Amino acid sequence: MKKLFLLLILSFFSAQSFAGSCPDGSEPVKSVSDDGTYFVYNCGGTQKDNTTSTSSSKNNSKGIDRFGGESEIPEHANPNYETLKFYLYRYLYSHNIYPYCGSNNKELHCEDQPPQFSHPVESSNNPYQFHSDLREDKYVKKQMQETALLSYLLYEDGKIVIDEITPKDRFGDMFRDSSKFHSHSVGKTLVSYVAGHAICDGYIESVDSRLDDWPVLENTLYHNQKLIDVLNMAAGTQEYFIGANKFKNSSRSVTNPTVQDAMENELKGSKKAYAKYNYVNLNPILVMSYILYKSGDDNFQQLLDDVFQKKARIEGDVFFLKNERAAKDDISVWNQFYATRYDYLRIAKAMLDDWQNDTCAGKYLKTIHDRRINKGNLRVKSKDSRVGMPKGYAGFFHTSYTGMNNRPVMGMDGYGGQTITIDFERGRIVATQAIHDNMKFPKPGSYDWKKIVYERIKNGKPASGVKQPPEPIIDPQQIILEKKTRIEAEKKSKQYWDDYYDAIFVSNKEAIVKEQRLKMHDQLTSTEASDAFDGSYSFKISLSYGGGISSKRLGNGYIEINNGIMTVAKEGRTLVTGSEDLYDSFEGRIDKKGNITSMLKIAPQCGNFDLQNLEFIGNIDSQLKYICGEYLGADFEVILKLGEKE
Repeated sequence: MKKLFLLLILSFFSAQSFAGSCPDGSEPVKSVSDDGTYFVYNCGGTQKDNTTSTSSSKNNSKGIDRFGGESEIPEHANPNYETLKFYLYRYLYSHNIYPYCGSNNKELHCEDQPPQFSHPVESSNNPYQFHSDLREDKYVKKQMQETALLSYLLYEDGKIVIDEITPKDRFGDMFRDSSKFHSHSVGKTLVSYVAGHAICDGYIESVDSRLDDWPVLENTLYHNQKLIDVLNMAAGTQEYFIGANKFKNSSRSVTNPTVQDAMENELKGSKKAYAKYNYVNLNPILVMSYILYKSGDDNFQQLLDDVFQKKARIEGDVFFLKNERAAKDDISVWNQFYATRYDYLRIAKAMLDDWQNDTCAGKYLKTIHDRRINKGNLRVKSKDSRVGMPKGYAGFFHTSYTGMNNRPVMGMDGYGGQTITIDFERGRIVATQAIHDNMKFPKPGSYDWKKIVYERIKNGKPASGVKQPPEPIIDPQQIILEKKTRIEAEKKSKQYWDDYYDAIFVSNKEAIVKEQRLKMHDQLTSTEASDAFDGSYSFKISLSYGGGISSKRLGNGYIEINNGIMTVAKEGRTLVTGSEDLYDSFEGRIDKKGNITSMLKIAPQCGNFDLQNLEFIGNIDSQLKYICGEYLGADFEVILKLGEKE
């Protein structure tokens, strides 16, 4: 009852927020979102027109834009405040479908079962305690108030000197110190750091070792490649990929198939081209998976524990995602990583310490920096942007920054504005996290990376060399209590925001469904039915994922066409996800050219078990597809296929 009351309250405030007056005093126009799951309230233009917005402040509200159901904000976009906050919710609590507990469990922290689809590392019993000597930076504070920036940390002289987090009245009621945030391509660099430790531990001989002992890679361009070439994105891959994340011959996303699947299909028989820089998301997946192959499950876990728990001394647990479609002997590890803002800094500090103390891992970092390559003409975006400034690449690190070509400054960079930049010579680290960054500053949708990161590194003075006092001693019981408090706080926060967005998206569901049906009815009645295809046709309905990576049958039966009106026959029909009576909801029409407009209400199980109105529009000679959800960047599609006329 309390939850229902909360939903009603939230629904009221949400309605007030989204349906209130526009800045010019006019009333907003209500419509249904592109993916049909919620109402959109627009002021002075269509929902898609977000590129003309001048800021992402709360005062420039146009409602939530889900970009047609995209799992991430498109890089070019300039999202408004509500959109940024909704995507922050997705990134923190719903994107990747709760990776800690698996795709069928909505718990954030699994206490009664081991984590699924991840390689976790538990928190250290002795987490590193940073020293701080904080100073105010008004420009960084201003960036926090006006952009999608979530966190900014500047570490120098052995201590944190600037520590800013998004304010409570911005995104701070959702994002906090205990929030685990995605790494995106920062995770590539973490894979490189793990690779260095794998070399130090003897699992791999050196950066010049050839990948000639993993059968999965045979008869592909990666077989017999030097590790350093794969780390440097110089594996001669340019003939087989479109951009960083799509295979040229199948258009599948690189992150969808397992390594073995990709090698047996898209890359079977592939040949290495000329070795030059070509940024591809498959390389870090392949390297991390190769480390697992060489070390074995138990040693791989020990390796991760040694790097993050024992050396970096993380305060919270962290994890890499693994490909959930990989079988036991089908090794495939993603480079997507999750950690808190301070734990990312702890890991960067461990790298800095390794370099300055010339440890084995430090020698590895120096080696890949010495073996860096030039990016050539593949430097994308503006030359003043965070990916345009570095002209070189070194083992999944960006380097050779403009004006610092000969300085050992190495950067990690991830989609949306996740960056960690380390000046190994002067002992300085700058770490940022953001919901979104379109890299167009000073235009809207971006933050000033050049000023708050690049210039701080470039112009920073050498470390003073003053020895820091010993770390403060923390009571182990206090560490345990603080960990429990963080976990409980995240659970409560997730529940609150689940309820909040349920109030927005779910409370209007009946009205939205009604509006969808009216829209569909209009489409049906506007289709000029023809008897050209009258008769009985067998059909199969299935759920497909990732363009056919996996598929399961949902049901079958017969569709009868009479004067162009389509219905499902009661005899011989099956449906595995619900009552066969749901087929009675099927409505369809076919015109004289075989074009079909139809609708069916079933529960296709596209990430949930709700009934959905599925629209099937197409031709009788082809598959009729409806995208009903997405997971890890790939679509769930319900496919209706008619057989031959009986």
